[in-house]
Amino acid sequence: MKTSTIVVIIAVLVVLLGGIFLLGAPSSMTGNTTGTGSTGGSENNVGNENTDTGSTGVTGETKTITLDAMRFQYSPNAITVKKGDHVKIIVNNKDFNHGIVIPGYSVSGIDSVEFTADKAGTFQFRCPTPCGSGHMGMTGTLIVQE
Repeated sequence: MKTSTIVVIIAVLVVLLGGIFLLGAPSSMTGNTTGTGSTGGSENNVGNENTDTGSTGVTGETKTITLDAMRFQYSPNAITVKKGDHVKIIVNNKDFNHGIVIPGYSVSGIDSVEFTADKAGTFQFRCPTPCGSGHMGMTGTLIVQE
């Protein structure tokens, strides 16, 4: 092999390893963002408080849920709330800035999302940040009960 070919291969490997390191950097090493939206829900709540949303006619509790996110999984991977609840999901990124996106509620964020669960049903949430070979399977379920 020519010396120039070896140099190119080494340079490509350095770039790839650097990219992998940056993608796997803990949240304290990279910028974090918070997303907000207008609907959603959760069952594993850290705090509840009764709230009245006033003129909207929607009454519910404020639910704060902490969701652990690590390579290719969420814990818990299913969360349940009631329709009308104001929901805040805090994402505890364990190894990478995974975040959460809930397409059915049009919310996305790295550290947290907040919304009002204004429609009942079952909604998938997933990791919005490519995190490796199991990224496509990093999903969970949001259940909003009547």
